[in-house]
Amino acid sequence: MPSVHTTSAADFAEEMHDLFVQRTHVCLWLGVVFFSLFALLDFLYCRPLFMLFLGYRLGFVALLVFLLLLLRHAPVKKYSRSIMWSAMLLGGWTIALMTVHQGGFFSGYYVGILLMIAGGFSVLPLTVGQSLLLGGLMYLVYVFTVVLTAPPLDAASLVALANNSFFFVVIVITTTVQCSDEFQVTIKSLRAKQSLRAILAELKHYTDNLERLVRKRLEMLEESDLKFLDL
Repeated sequence: MPSVHTTSAADFAEEMHDLFVQRTHVCLWLGVVFFSLFALLDFLYCRPLFMLFLGYRLGFVALLVFLLLLLRHAPVKKYSRSIMWSAMLLGGWTIALMTVHQGGFFSGYYVGILLMIAGGFSVLPLTVGQSLLLGGLMYLVYVFTVVLTAPPLDAASLVALANNSFFFVVIVITTTVQCSDEFQVTIKSLRAKQSLRAILAELKHYTDNLERLVRKRLEMLEESDLKFLDL
């Protein structure tokens, strides 16, 4: 019995990994599409910085395409979680650099990081702890990038930071609740699939035994007929 439980747990972990790999591909493609499309916003909102921001965006998009090509190889798939987390943090860092050129914490471009959190967390199968950790890391990447590269903070900058931090907290908590619900639904779905496979395997086992029993009875009947004819 313990070996059955161990096998079931291993199968469940493998299915969760396969699901994460599949969702990682989806998230990376979403990043490629939306990071490119938001160049239109750069052109309309901050045209003097358009070429600089376009360079940032194309550089990050090229990285995402490279990661997608890497994930085609089976040995790399086991690192899909690290790859996805790195992509999220690098995307947040890229947007944070854009905010530095627009006044740091006064720039509304930090909303791009919130969109990454909302979009990525809604697709990836993350636990509560993982979503809180990744959301917190993306917030720290944003804050430290601005603090270390922007001019010294003044009172107005601290107020803007507090305002932006409030929205970060709200988005991270909201997406974490969604991740928790989605993760539970995913677990129930995978367990139901495992139960169905176990039932089918057990049914096949009984069916095979029944077929062998029928063949054995038929052979016995044929042997009895031959003996009867001999008599």
